[in-house]
Amino acid sequence: SDVYKRQVDNDVKVAGVDILPNDSFAVYVDSMRFVPLNCGLIRVRLGGFSATHGNVINPTNMTPSQPFLYPHIDSTIFMPSYEQKRIMKVGSMDPTTILVGTLETFDPVSSKYGILGCFAINLFIDKDTGQPITNSKVSGRLNEGNFQLPIYCELSLSKPLALKELYSHC
Repeated sequence: SDVYKRQVDNDVKVAGVDILPNDSFAVYVDSMRFVPLNCGLIRVRLGGFSATHGNVINPTNMTPSQPFLYPHIDSTIFMPSYEQKRIMKVGSMDPTTILVGTLETFDPVSSKYGILGCFAINLFIDKDTGQPITNSKVSGRLNEGNFQLPIYCELSLSKPLALKELYSHC
């Protein structure tokens, strides 16, 4: 009912951290589970898109300036451990920015490159509602927390994900 919805909405405490253009934030990738049998080494390619600017996260606004995360040498193929981070500069990112990770691998039998799947998360949330921002004129907060993100595997891709493909599959 509308009364219940208003009560729930009024009880929401918005998490997150206020951000300024010169701020930075860290993105950590620790590990993944349930990797298919036909995967070799899986690297994670980080990138990002916004509704107004297209591709906004690239190696120039990351530290270290390398979009790839590789698993630790002592982790297993079926449960790779990364435990790595990238520091991102907020800079010109608008509040609609979505962080996208593409999982790239190769088939150890055929040695063919492939995309295992991708994950995405909104980097910023609305200050008042805590919901993802869809309008770049809304002020936002950094979407802070520890997230276990699902991997979307239904995509049939043979190259890294681009904005057009992201919107057509989501």
